[in-house]
Amino acid sequence: MRNLYIGTLLFKNMLTTTCLTASLPILFGISLSAQARGFNKNHPCHNIKVACEAAGFTQGKSGQGRGLWVDCLSKIRAGSPVPGVAILPTEVEACNARIAAKKRRK
Repeated sequence: MRNLYIGTLLFKNMLTTTCLTASLPILFGISLSAQARGFNKNHPCHNIKVACEAAGFTQGKSGQGRGLWVDCLSKIRAGSPVPGVAILPTEVEACNARIAAKKRRK
């Protein structure tokens, strides 16, 4: 009877460890994809993101019409004007070209 109890404990520990280990890539993948959208300083979209932030747009405010990605960056990339954000057309073209090139590589 004791061997059955020890075997059950070992199985539960093994199952828990396996589940945790299997979920780590998913958790890290989510955090890495969020960082990838942050645009480093050399990325052509970085200046657009900074201009949007300077105009008061922030992540998580899309429901209030002040979302960084939905209400500012994507509209500028589509060619629509956004109040308070001044960007050169050449910067928008470079940003769109970089994102299009990345999508073609996939």
